[in-house]
Amino acid sequence: MALGNVIEEGEGNGDTFDRLKFNAKEGKYFHSYYDRENSSKEEEEFTDNFRAIVDFDNIDVGWADFSGSEPSVITVKLPNQLPNKPSDDHKKYANVKLYNSKFGVVNFGSSAQSVLQKIDELHDAYTKANKKELLPLVHFNGVTEPKRFGKGTVKLPIFEIVGWKSREEMETVIGKQTEPKEETAPVKEESAAKKDLDDLSSAFGDDDF
Repeated sequence: MALGNVIEEGEGNGDTFDRLKFNAKEGKYFHSYYDRENSSKEEEEFTDNFRAIVDFDNIDVGWADFSGSEPSVITVKLPNQLPNKPSDDHKKYANVKLYNSKFGVVNFGSSAQSVLQKIDELHDAYTKANKKELLPLVHFNGVTEPKRFGKGTVKLPIFEIVGWKSREEMETVIGKQTEPKEETAPVKEESAAKKDLDDLSSAFGDDDF
């Protein structure tokens, strides 16, 4: 990914989505989202074993400071040049959107150098594959054993590209989460055998990634 080797000046876009965070000290993911039913922000621990499409076509890089009462994040899209570092408290930051049928679309980003290194390695694998017009399907396959990094001990995410998806497939995933459910007229009860087969068929597809 080469966070420092970008070529043109630009500005962040301010998009807001649910967020998937990774805590390297605990080796755990946390899903932050807005609960519209209760009009409240929620955060819960998320599994460390899942698959998601990673939108490396639109990765944001820049600077972030999460130490204050309000986060300060300034990003640009690759391959734009990094903006000037706003303060000594800001650290290098990268953010990418993930898509799957469980959480729809989330931002996945970090300013932790250990996690950035793993994201960088994944981005290098993506660019080296040179799969034009396709996005990587990535298996978030647990975490490493505790290891020393800098002055601390961390558990790092394990990423593996296991397939490739078109942007149309990615947008289909988003559509499943956002399209309103249509009211349908009652239908006659199907035979048990056919209903069981349909239920089984629909169950496959939900866990594709």
